[in-house]
Amino acid sequence: MAGDRDGRDGSTGMGKTIVREKKRIRTASQKLVESLQRSNKRLSEANEELQEEIVGHRWLAEALRESEERHCAVLQTANDAIISIDSWGNIISWNRGAQVIFGYTEEEILGKEITVLIPRQFRDDFREGMARLSAGEGPDYKSWMNEFLGMRKDGSAFPTEVSLAEWKAGKDTFYTSIVRDITERKRAEEELKETNERLDLQNEELRVQGQELLEKSKELEKANQAKSEFLAHMSHELRTPLNVIIGFAELMQGQVPGKVNTEQKQCLDDILGSSRYLLTLVNDILDLTKIESGKVELRLRKVSLPDLVESIKSEIMPVLAKKRQSLEVKLGRGLPRVNIDEAKVGQVLINLLGNSAKFTPESGTLRIEAAREDNCCRVSVIDNGIGVREENQKNIFEPFYQVDRPLNNGLGGTGLGLTIARQIVEEHGGRIWVGSEYGKGSRFNFTLPLATDG
Repeated sequence: MAGDRDGRDGSTGMGKTIVREKKRIRTASQKLVESLQRSNKRLSEANEELQEEIVGHRWLAEALRESEERHCAVLQTANDAIISIDSWGNIISWNRGAQVIFGYTEEEILGKEITVLIPRQFRDDFREGMARLSAGEGPDYKSWMNEFLGMRKDGSAFPTEVSLAEWKAGKDTFYTSIVRDITERKRAEEELKETNERLDLQNEELRVQGQELLEKSKELEKANQAKSEFLAHMSHELRTPLNVIIGFAELMQGQVPGKVNTEQKQCLDDILGSSRYLLTLVNDILDLTKIESGKVELRLRKVSLPDLVESIKSEIMPVLAKKRQSLEVKLGRGLPRVNIDEAKVGQVLINLLGNSAKFTPESGTLRIEAAREDNCCRVSVIDNGIGVREENQKNIFEPFYQVDRPLNNGLGGTGLGLTIARQIVEEHGGRIWVGSEYGKGSRFNFTLPLATDG
């Protein structure tokens, strides 16, 4: 009995031990599984990160490849020469632009010293500069630009503009330069310089000529003033004896001193005609000299243009009646008043009507028109005479300029009527012009300022 109990107690103790060991093993296994799961998770995460990094490296490699391709494309399509050298001055890269500018192919130039692209007389100086550059002496060449003479494969020298940049790969130092052929720019600069020099010379000549013209203008002004004073003086001096001649001729023509025969009467008619013509010329010259010298003062006032035209019509009709010419008047409705010197503008109308009468055949028609145009009044004197040739129209307002008048066999005008008319109109701030088709009549137009009250 006791033995059985001891056996049972032993087996029971061993069983408990086995149970505990199994439990421990299960616990350890569970922990191991959990550890393996955690390791697997970390390994998976690390694997994912590694995959992402691999993808990133592939993307970077692709981007780097694309960047290199773009760089090569830019390098090869650039018009400028792009050249890289090592610290000893040997050429390590050469683009198509360099081949075009210098004439060397890439196979011919790679590995050669950069001085082959420089005229011989400058090569030693360049080598000294490269030595100082390598030693870190002299100016900062990391970003530097200057002008040099380059030399092509055929030995010809040409001006260049060079920019230089320094870069490193590991412990090695390299330099990349961009070389631009500036031959055309230099030529343009030289041409511009020569042009400026010519312009300076021309400006100096113009300045001297301007000074001479100024001095001559002063001399002409003095001469013109002297001429005006002389003409005014002579006009005054001539008017008195002419008036005496005309007066005595009229007395003799009226037979006040005694009877005159037919031949004497004809002579008196010629004397009177010539004297009156000469007196008109003298008066016109006097008027012109007064206007040119600025001695004429306009007596401006507000004038009714219809009233002025009516007074002029009554004055000019006796002249027109001699050739049985008629005068029509056509004025715009509600024509505003004008601010003018009535006597002077009346003289303009008389001169224009008298001129038209000379160029209009007998029984012809003259017409006065007036209408408002913006801030002025346009007045026109129109005839159906022979007109004015186009080549004469630009000079017709010049002093003493006369055109042929086939309709008038008698004495011509003074050649000053239209000149005086122009001067008076311009003194009023207006303008005067003519329109004519030869053989179909003429139309003389001039403008006058409106009165402020409209």
